[in-house]
Amino acid sequence: MAIEGKFGRAPIIAMADSRFAGDALEWRDEIAATKPREADNKMIVFGRLLSWAKKRHLISANVLEGYERIYRSDRSELIWLPEHTLARIPPMNH
Repeated sequence: MAIEGKFGRAPIIAMADSRFAGDALEWRDEIAATKPREADNKMIVFGRLLSWAKKRHLISANVLEGYERIYRSDRSELIWLPEHTLARIPPMNH
């Protein structure tokens, strides 16, 4: 479910209330049960939306600022070092 589908009817002023963060994180956790990366991406967008509203003085605080992400990934085993690259280059025929 998109942000608007879940929170579209909430008054914007309510989004500055610290209790709103609990609602948003609960929504994130529901999504994260099956799609943790998607849940984090939605929260990034939501946080940016609240930052935009705060900068325009529509809300007094961004309650999603500084939340902890759920999705973690370690892609270090996918990094090719020079010796890996050289091992894949076929020798040149002279």
